[in-house]
Amino acid sequence: MKNENSRANRLMAEAQAIHDLVEREGRDMTPEESEQFSLKVKEAKASMAREEELNSFDVWKKETAGRISNPAEQFDLPKQTQRHRYSLCRALKSAMQNHGSVKSGLEKEVSDEIALQYGKSPSGFYMPHRLNDVEQFVLNTTTGTGAIGTYTSPDYIELLRNKMVMQKAGATVISGLNQNLSIPRQSGASTAAWVGEGSATSASNQTVDNVLFQPAMLTCFTDISRQGLQTSSFDFEQFVMNDLAQVQAIKLDQTGLNGSGSGSEPTGIIGTSSIGSVVGGSNGAAPTFANMVQLESAVATANADIGKLAYIGSAKARGFLKLTPKVSGFPQYIYEQGEVNSYPFYATNSMPDTLTKGGSGAVCSAILFGNWADAVFALFGANDVIVDPYTGSSSGTLRVVMLQLAQFKVRHPQSFAAMLDALCT
Repeated sequence: MKNENSRANRLMAEAQAIHDLVEREGRDMTPEESEQFSLKVKEAKASMAREEELNSFDVWKKETAGRISNPAEQFDLPKQTQRHRYSLCRALKSAMQNHGSVKSGLEKEVSDEIALQYGKSPSGFYMPHRLNDVEQFVLNTTTGTGAIGTYTSPDYIELLRNKMVMQKAGATVISGLNQNLSIPRQSGASTAAWVGEGSATSASNQTVDNVLFQPAMLTCFTDISRQGLQTSSFDFEQFVMNDLAQVQAIKLDQTGLNGSGSGSEPTGIIGTSSIGSVVGGSNGAAPTFANMVQLESAVATANADIGKLAYIGSAKARGFLKLTPKVSGFPQYIYEQGEVNSYPFYATNSMPDTLTKGGSGAVCSAILFGNWADAVFALFGANDVIVDPYTGSSSGTLRVVMLQLAQFKVRHPQSFAAMLDALCT
């Protein structure tokens, strides 16, 4: 507790120092100062809340000391403490009993706060993407509660961040949006020229356009056991969270890599015009080490070989590259220790393996190389969770439907190059 108190005092002192500096200089805070000020105050509040909860827990332990006959009761924390642990299973049970709405507890506070921030009521209830979001939303509520970290695993609610292969490769995920997002993009550079003394040069300015992100609806669902839901165990909670995460992340990865661009589905990298291209042959070709270098060169030639550079291919393509020597007769292979030519190689079955090329009807795989920081996912609002108790009622399952407003765009097409006719058989 002393550590939490000291940390809170230190953070508040640092925030006060930023405020005092701005006051002395008679100016507004810079964006960086404003961000640091808000962050320090938020962290200080969280530390103070944790200290308050620990005090409450100590009081409870003293009051119950010597009176506990059943060891299991030692884990029956006070109701005030229990409510600080966000539980998806508790939210699902409440929604199942209340026609889709969560009626009480921390889960209701979080959903209500998200709805307030985003200016839109949920169809069911809102669930945040990350545990840190829970703390942020609760700190903004009028109750002032927010000490959830003590009794919750730090990676308890990690839906997208550690599930998407594109995210592992370096893709950018922007969450918490409540309106269209426009990202400026430099589309042309200024030029320089040598001129003689007294001669004039024509002006040449940079040109800028924008990448506009407008939300589209992504829906996915999973069926879970009603019996398991009633257990409320931590393991089952993790199982439900991971299942929902996997369903949503697979679709986001598929879309980012190979989205069709038809209807409401965004266009993925493979379908984006102006990306670099490496062609194996008229009827496809087995990928070689030279082809991999050509992919890298296509990106480098466009001056885009910066940032989070990596390969993404299918598991089938990875297996083929593991068995293919860089140079025939030498035991050094294209794929070794998770890398191709010193760049990470990530495998996912979201990459297509059924592309056809030429008159032979050869079945080909796709391999992408690029700066994955220029692959941008925009997430609007939070997950809107709808509980459907009827579809699987005869089999004893509960259908959980997630709605997420999202969009995917490539910031610079030149940051990527593809080989779409790799014969990996």
